[in-house]
Amino acid sequence: MRNFKIEDILREAQCSENDKEIIKEAYDFAYEKHCNQKRKSGEPYIIHPLFVSYVVSKMGLDVVTISAALLHDVIEDTTATYDDVYQKFGEEIAGVVEGVTKLKKSFLTNEQMKEENYKKLFHAMEKDVRVILLKLADRLHNVYTLQYLDRKKQISIAKETVEIYAPIAGKLGLNSLENVLEIGAERFLNNNDK
Repeated sequence: MRNFKIEDILREAQCSENDKEIIKEAYDFAYEKHCNQKRKSGEPYIIHPLFVSYVVSKMGLDVVTISAALLHDVIEDTTATYDDVYQKFGEEIAGVVEGVTKLKKSFLTNEQMKEENYKKLFHAMEKDVRVILLKLADRLHNVYTLQYLDRKKQISIAKETVEIYAPIAGKLGLNSLENVLEIGAERFLNNNDK
């Protein structure tokens, strides 16, 4: 699987030069916040938001979604807060980022937490469909990198992908994305040797 660079995203983005500056600022912010983090694969964390941002730029989505894709994990996985993103990028971008951000761990069980995260995601999606489009791009990269997770996590993510995310892609008319999500996830559900 190819790792993308900010130049790839800027080339794909169908927006003005001013909007491309916003995308570049979002990349710089995400790069700074994720700079010491690694993926389970050992690669720099920034490859994940770059991949997600590339996918949404290929979908022809706007500067808000592309920027939010670059920033989508900063609230959840770094010291950045919603207010930091809001102050630097405005309400619209911060709102999309917040829409895909999982709730922090709490007194809830894992199942309750998952249910609350779905409620939050679907509520955000009702307000702005870009939230779910970004989440589908995020899930695509997570499916592509399942091999780096333990077996229990692989099965959990693969089941969730087949039961929730692939059908949502289909309902939105994103049939090729639906197929890729299903095929990628089913590899881990159908193969006990993984």
